Amino acid sequence: MAAVTTAPARTGGGLRVLVLTNMYPTAAEPHFGCFVRDQVEVLRALGVDVSVLAFDARAHTRRYVEAAGRLRR
Repeated sequence: MAAVTTAPARTGGGLRVLVLTNMYPTAAEPHFGCFVRDQVEVLRALGVDVSVLAFDARAHTRRYVEAAGRLRR
């Protein structure tokens, strides 16, 4: 097993995070993926620049491919 190293905690300082998720709350389903939203809010409160790319692939799995295209752009 490889050794795991951890970096010191950062409080913003130009840190940018992209969250790609297939679970994120909407007006119609405010509890769907609420734990992801909570994590995003905590990161933002720490001063991290967070962008969220959310998609719902429950009805059509092709949305994974569409999300990959959006991610590349």
